[in-house]
Amino acid sequence: MSFTTMDDNSVDSQIYGSDYFLERCGGVEFFQKYGYSVLKPAIQFAVQQAELKTADRILDIGCGRGELVAHLDEKGFDATGIDYSEAAVSCAKALYPKGKFHLVRSDQPLFEAASFDKIFILGTIEHLYEPEIEKTLLEVKRLLRPGGLCVITTCTNALYYKTRSYRLRAALASLLKMAPPSPSHSEEDKAMHVNEKQYFSLSRSLRTLGLPFRVIACPNPKLASIELYGGNLPPDFPLRPKAPWKQFLYRTFVFHFPLNLMLARSYAAVIRAAA
Repeated sequence: MSFTTMDDNSVDSQIYGSDYFLERCGGVEFFQKYGYSVLKPAIQFAVQQAELKTADRILDIGCGRGELVAHLDEKGFDATGIDYSEAAVSCAKALYPKGKFHLVRSDQPLFEAASFDKIFILGTIEHLYEPEIEKTLLEVKRLLRPGGLCVITTCTNALYYKTRSYRLRAALASLLKMAPPSPSHSEEDKAMHVNEKQYFSLSRSLRTLGLPFRVIACPNPKLASIELYGGNLPPDFPLRPKAPWKQFLYRTFVFHFPLNLMLARSYAAVIRAAA
């Protein structure tokens, strides 16, 4: 499959080098330790939401290093990954040579209509401008089989650490004459994450589909480790969970509407195609 050159309204695919996927892309600490056998929190949560069935045909849009496709394929699912970054597809094929990975844009037609039961778009939409998101979601609608699901995750919440709360923390640090917080975005972040979402902007994007959806506020994984991975994690596990009683208190008494919209570390959305 030939590489498709990006236009001026897309992030240049060439900025995603193999070093990014292997050294800095989110969840790299899980990837470096476990490969595809244990998934990073965002992917683990998405899989839990997807209502997977043995016969499902699955598409991962923006597959990156390919760990989700590899993980599901090893469990017997028919999984395919696509990405518009040559480096991503190369990393995915190196990780899992027998996997099905294609170099293609998220909004380009490649498969026949109603080809997939489940579609994942994980940590990808913040790399897309709004017109690309709309086209990608319309392609998702075309590809989903009746009753199928699409699960989307964001890599951050624009109301949380990197924007609003960062400004608040910086202002407080200045007022108290303390050291300022670390910069909220590196130059690489700014170049790649061109459309970071919060609850309302994500909901607006999803409404263009005309399909039922729900948006889920996701807390810091340290406060949801039991739901994600169970208890009794090994001491060297990449995620350092909070004590179970702290997780319980936070999820029971703090992390509720409307406070959860601000405190969410990221968001997930589940879209269901018409039956």
